[in-house]
Amino acid sequence: MCGRFAQFSPVALIREALEIRAVKCDPVCSYNIAPSQEVPVVIFSDERILTKFFWGFSPIIYKENSKPPILINARLETIAEKPTFREAYRYSRCLVPSDGFYEWEKAGAKKQPWFFTVQPNQLFAFAGIWEKRREKDESIRKTFAIITTEAVMPVSKIHNRMPVILDKNVYENWLNPDENDPKRLKEIIMEGRISGLNGHPVSRRVNSVSNNDPSCIEPFEPYNRQ
Repeated sequence: MCGRFAQFSPVALIREALEIRAVKCDPVCSYNIAPSQEVPVVIFSDERILTKFFWGFSPIIYKENSKPPILINARLETIAEKPTFREAYRYSRCLVPSDGFYEWEKAGAKKQPWFFTVQPNQLFAFAGIWEKRREKDESIRKTFAIITTEAVMPVSKIHNRMPVILDKNVYENWLNPDENDPKRLKEIIMEGRISGLNGHPVSRRVNSVSNNDPSCIEPFEPYNRQ
């Protein structure tokens, strides 16, 4: 899964790396992005646009008088069939700029956070989907979810899932609204996903969303103690 990530590159670098033509938000440097927060993402609407959506879909079916859970990830293996995700997968895809993501390793009674980056520590983009949903107060809420897949090394040593990271060569096809065949979309992911990653243990400070500074991503040794 992907439950926390970082997005601290300046907007000029994000704009250049993802070939963005219009910036319609004010990105804020964050070393500890958590679910439900408003996050810059890239969509295509005649041109590539950097805008902000909330992280986390709401399921289509849930108890009417209960608070719906937040679905932050969509599994690649089932995304084309799941009612909550399948329409967004076909018609509303996005890129989620990132400088790295966190995963937690079981370390005795506690869990040890790790930070993973794409070699050689460069800005990259997760494959995402987004939707517009009308809230009970009639407002429109735009949300996104990150697609996940089976983990590869070195993430697989820590967790069995990881976010889908796309090579820039498939950005255009992924965002193309005319690409809406589920089999073709999976081909784009399989052909364009990046697997070359670096990882290192970091301080458990990242466990609290109130901690949001460069120390969150700094290597921490020995990682089995704090």
